[in-house]
Amino acid sequence: MKRRHSRHNAQPKITKVRSGIPSFDQIINGGIPLGTIFLIEESSNEVVPTFVKAFLGEGAVSNDLLLSYSEADLNSEIPDIRRIGNTSIKSDFTVRYETFAKNSKVQEPYVIDLGTIKSDYQGFIQRTLNCTDEDFYHKLWVQVKNDLKFRYDQRTEDTISRVLIRSVFSDNWPQNSLSEIFEFFKAVKTLLRSKNAVLMITVPVVKLQDKLRDIVFQNSDLIVLNNIFGGGQNLKISIYKAPKSANVEENSVFTVAQSLGATIVRAL
Repeated sequence: MKRRHSRHNAQPKITKVRSGIPSFDQIINGGIPLGTIFLIEESSNEVVPTFVKAFLGEGAVSNDLLLSYSEADLNSEIPDIRRIGNTSIKSDFTVRYETFAKNSKVQEPYVIDLGTIKSDYQGFIQRTLNCTDEDFYHKLWVQVKNDLKFRYDQRTEDTISRVLIRSVFSDNWPQNSLSEIFEFFKAVKTLLRSKNAVLMITVPVVKLQDKLRDIVFQNSDLIVLNNIFGGGQNLKISIYKAPKSANVEENSVFTVAQSLGATIVRAL
């Protein structure tokens, strides 16, 4: 007689991924949900590079698939995954320390085994975009779809994919057909959900026309915008459309600061 496997023995399915900034994950209740389009506003400050490096670096140490699409070379923003964390620790391990609230359930620092990371990380694809291509958005969607399918087929069903599209709707991006842009977002979101993926887009929000900005915000599931009214020297951000269970109150402002080599996001 065959014994049935108890469903209690099954591994829990991953539903969220770490952003690479544990204090930010704590604020949004544990991480970025799979299938999410995560928008970060581009500006002249360091908010975008900080989040991009953390997002890609966390993916590398977690052995996730990394896909990057941009008009320009992003090598300066891609972290050296052999040096993540406190490089003064002379061993095969490095630790990223984060300061958590006293009542937080998350108290342990991240420990990364550097010995398991290859210097030439094989799970990373970079694509350079030509925004003058005819039918640009359809071609971009097809490229992302093919890259995800190729890499996804080589891994297990639990493999997580992290997609980065940099400087979306910058000056060279076509912006005439709003219906085409809307359909692009819908198709991408369906793709993310089917391939255990999360998409981070960086957007120069202040340059967008009202109707385009409405489409972008409507289709983004988590939004980080710069906040210029917080005062002080540290970077300020506001978080919108966070999960309902997240620790984000309406009109909250958060600081983004560096401490002992780690990025700390705190509520003001």
